[in-house]
Amino acid sequence: MCLKIDTKKIAEQIWGSNNNTIDLKDFIVKEIRKSHTKFSDLEINEQLEIILSKVKLYLERKITECREKQIKPRYEFDEYFPELLIAKIPVNEMKIYEELKEAIREMNWRSFEYLCKHLLDITGAIESGVTRRTKEGGIDLYGLVEYKTSTTFLKGLKIRIVAQAKHKSKNGKVETGEIKQFIQEFNDFKNEKGTAMEVLPEWFRKMNAPCIGFVITNGQFRRPARSYVNQYGIFIKDKEHILEDLLHSPLLNNWYSIDNKGNKFFNKKHFLNTFDKV
Repeated sequence: MCLKIDTKKIAEQIWGSNNNTIDLKDFIVKEIRKSHTKFSDLEINEQLEIILSKVKLYLERKITECREKQIKPRYEFDEYFPELLIAKIPVNEMKIYEELKEAIREMNWRSFEYLCKHLLDITGAIESGVTRRTKEGGIDLYGLVEYKTSTTFLKGLKIRIVAQAKHKSKNGKVETGEIKQFIQEFNDFKNEKGTAMEVLPEWFRKMNAPCIGFVITNGQFRRPARSYVNQYGIFIKDKEHILEDLLHSPLLNNWYSIDNKGNKFFNKKHFLNTFDKV
């Protein structure tokens, strides 16, 4: 009898777990036994290799995707034991990651724009700001970054950044059409026209410095949207980029409090108030 197993669901459970190491076979067998209590060990083992290969393929794609996005993967396969996953992010760090992720879900769109401004600031922006709301698809924030170097070749180089913040509901994804809309706004700005000329400060508009565009979301980008931006040199950052950068925020300790027993806990209210500028 064939086992009907949702291999994607198992792989997502593995990827979302907080273990230092995971033996894939052990994990998969335990999950199968939970939902298929009538199957014998022999019946499970007969199909285990097929299930294992599908789960591994999904996890390998997740690891590759993280590398392409230049973020640290939650897990990587052990060099000598190909069915063993090794955590690349410490458990305590992952706990913070999950707490921040949950808090960001509760933000409204305006607070999310100020969160994106904070990301520009901790990345090294010497000046940044959030624009007034004009229309969906417009430029929401801007920043000026100075290239830091000890050599003379690029010393003093300043880069302007214009960005759109795409606030999504739970599991929301940015579509290709939304990227096209931002690219149009970005190109209009470079040609000194469009709504960006109304919402961006005069010093920023008139500054003789290269300009790059960003789309930042608290969700994810659909695969066609990710492919599309590569044609136009637009940078995209999703929730995983945001969370990884927030782990290095100088304000991180401000978002934690001590209870009457001396235990440190994440104070969601403090975090949300940081970006509540409405």
